[in-house]
Amino acid sequence: LAEGNGPQVRRDIDGNVVDTVSVYSAAGGLTAYTYGVFSTPAWEGRLSINGSAARTDYAYREEDNITFPAASSSNLHEYLGGPLGGQLLGELGAHFNRNFGDKLVSETVALFEPSHQTYSSQLDSPGADEVFSERQHGGEALGRTNLRYSATPSLTAEGSAEVAYNWLSTASTYFYNDTPVPLPNALATVSEFRDQISGHAIWSPRKSIALDLGASIEDSTIASKADSSQSKMLNYFKPRFALNFTPNSTERLGIRIEHEVGQLDFADFVAVSSLDTGSVHAGNTNIVPQQDWVFEAVNEYHFWSEGDVALTYRHFLITDAIDRVPIYSSSNPSSVFDAPGNIGSGTEDAAIVSLTLPLDHLRIEHGQLKLTATRLWSSVTDPTTGAMRPISGLNPFEYSISFRQDLSRWRADWGASFLTPCSTSSTVKGCTESQYRFNEVDNYRATPTINLFAEYQPWKGTSFRIEADNVLQQRYNRVVNIYAGPRNAFPLSYQDDRSLTSSASFLVSLRKTF
Repeated sequence: LAEGNGPQVRRDIDGNVVDTVSVYSAAGGLTAYTYGVFSTPAWEGRLSINGSAARTDYAYREEDNITFPAASSSNLHEYLGGPLGGQLLGELGAHFNRNFGDKLVSETVALFEPSHQTYSSQLDSPGADEVFSERQHGGEALGRTNLRYSATPSLTAEGSAEVAYNWLSTASTYFYNDTPVPLPNALATVSEFRDQISGHAIWSPRKSIALDLGASIEDSTIASKADSSQSKMLNYFKPRFALNFTPNSTERLGIRIEHEVGQLDFADFVAVSSLDTGSVHAGNTNIVPQQDWVFEAVNEYHFWSEGDVALTYRHFLITDAIDRVPIYSSSNPSSVFDAPGNIGSGTEDAAIVSLTLPLDHLRIEHGQLKLTATRLWSSVTDPTTGAMRPISGLNPFEYSISFRQDLSRWRADWGASFLTPCSTSSTVKGCTESQYRFNEVDNYRATPTINLFAEYQPWKGTSFRIEADNVLQQRYNRVVNIYAGPRNAFPLSYQDDRSLTSSASFLVSLRKTF
């Protein structure tokens, strides 16, 4: 969705207004989706096969009308689509379960997910016409088998083996005033072959104690062919220790210590555009997965049969943190671009509270209130300035408050939610975050909003739903600080401060299941 309409003000290093802009934006698109599931007994177990396909196209238009110092305008058009389609996603999977007696259970999963995407962005402004386009093909194939053995009522052992293959091929072009500008890794093919063997055991020496000990060994081979070709083999040992203590039927205490290894996001390997801020970001094929040691403590308390409150605290010791780094063009060493990359060690802390409150005790029959809130702190060394700062893209505080009531006598339910934009997804446009690039610092902030819904089921398998989203008309603020060069050597050139107000949306849907 478009962020909305509103003013943008540019100020120089002394705070003087350089120009003022009136911003108008609009967006829309279409998503078509189909899926199917088939399940049947087979080979003394149960086999399920699922498939899905989705196509999405999207168009975004932004018109910036400059009102000071002189009247002019610029137009930005972004398209997820084109003659060969927009974003095409597919999935074909199989799932097989079988019991070998009362103690041994097997589970096998196979998955194939191809994808294709075409994207273009065009900015027409006084003295500068920019065009960026990108096309990519990729996917993942995965196979996993798992065996669980219940030796005794107090001891369970589990082992699994997994193999996966990921790939991405991309082609990007960038033109400035009809002149091609070479991008680092504009033509790139990246693949990863990964295998993992895992095992763990859960032992309950007493009814109130559960001890989970396990470990995984992951091997990964990453190959890339772009401005330069390279291949690397990685190996990770991932132990895990977890202890749960339930002194009574209402309380649970838990601790966890685990070595985690993140999965590579192949989108970090390709170039992307951000023409509305005047920049293009390069891809980086020299990335390894981020790793961390996580130390977690949980205190959970149950009440009123269906009520629950949980407090969780996590501390992460991070290595090979993925953030933003400068990348230089091999064809033109004087050209430097921002890109994702590993920047060394860091820390992250998360405090999470969640509450589920049944409202029957407060005379609201079949009502339920849910609250979740997450507070994040982080620290890494900035690769440009050498100073300590938060990790790019982390949202410091997110929360969601939702209410739902089941009106079973009328075969209906309704509800409302009050939430910040990142409470359900960190990829929401306008999500609260900061990005620290080598020559700019971008800060995004968004106000909370309210969503409403009501659903009615006139017949079994048929539902009618109406939704009203963004009732408060969310306001988005973006502050972009642009430097004349790397932030450690050049002063601030100017600051763009944009404040937009979005529109509410309404959805009416009819669903029939067979």
